[in-house]
Amino acid sequence: MTPDQIKAKIGVDGINVREGDTGEFYWVSLTREVRGHKHSRSVRLMKEPSPEQMAKAKDAFNVWWAEEQE
Repeated sequence: MTPDQIKAKIGVDGINVREGDTGEFYWVSLTREVRGHKHSRSVRLMKEPSPEQMAKAKDAFNVWWAEEQE
């Protein structure tokens, strides 16, 4: 999969997808800002992630962001 395909399938606004240093996986990251403080979260996905893996990544971003806002 390409980074753009992963972005579209995960469906979280503002995510960034970049290839890992070894070229074997992608780093998917999200940075948000609240009251002048930046918060970020990254997850690693294989180059051909399953729909379940992408759903877990989306859930991880949503849970993380909900906790950061508390």
